[in-house]
Amino acid sequence: LQFLYFIEKRKAPKTIMSKMARNLLVVKSSMNGAKGNSNKLAGAFMTAWAGKHEGGVTIRDIGQENLPHLNPQEMGAWGTPVSKRTVEENKLAAVSDNLVEEVKEADVVVLAVSMYNFGMPSTLKAWVDRILRAGVTFNYTETGPVGKLTDKKVYVLVASGGVYTDTPHDNLTPYLKQTLGFVGITDVVFVRAEGMSMDADSGIKSAMEKIDNLF
Repeated sequence: LQFLYFIEKRKAPKTIMSKMARNLLVVKSSMNGAKGNSNKLAGAFMTAWAGKHEGGVTIRDIGQENLPHLNPQEMGAWGTPVSKRTVEENKLAAVSDNLVEEVKEADVVVLAVSMYNFGMPSTLKAWVDRILRAGVTFNYTETGPVGKLTDKKVYVLVASGGVYTDTPHDNLTPYLKQTLGFVGITDVVFVRAEGMSMDADSGIKSAMEKIDNLF
C-alpha cells in the first residue's frame, strides 16, 4: 500500500496568507501505473493542491494493489458482530473498514479514473462496492436511503481514448454521480482528458490546464 502524509500543525501569522488545512484522499485505478494518463492527471492535481493547501494526503493505488472483487465471505464478515468474528473474518472486514475510514477522514477525494470500454476499471468498482455499506456510509430510513458522507468534495479525473462526454457511450459519469450521491456526496467535479487515442498531447494539455485553474 502506498501512503503519503504531509501534516503541518503550525499556524501562520495573521498578517500572512496561510494555506487551507484540508485532508486529501487520492484513489488511483489505472492498471498502467506511472504511465497511466489518469495517474498523470492525479500527479498534476496533487502539485496544484500542495500550492494552496496543507494537511494530510493519502494515496490509495488500487490499480497496483489489484483490489479483489467483493465476495460472499467478505460481506458475511461485515454482518458478523466484532465479538463473534474469527481471525479470518476480522481480516476480511478490515479491507472495507480501512477504505471507508480513508474516505471519512478526507475533506476532498480525488478519483483518478482510466475509462475502459465505456466504464470504470473493475478495481474501482471493487472499491465502490466496499464504500457503499448500509449502516456505515448510508442508512435506510422510512423515507428512503440517506447518505452519511456529507460535507465532502470529489474530483473525478478521467482519461479516455475517445470523446464520450454527453454521449450515450459515457456510462461512467452517471454511475459515479449516482453512487457518490447515494452516500451523501453531491459536490462532484469532473475533469477529462479525452481523445487520448487520437491526439494525446492535446487531450492531456487541456485537462492539465483545467486542473491548474481549479484552485
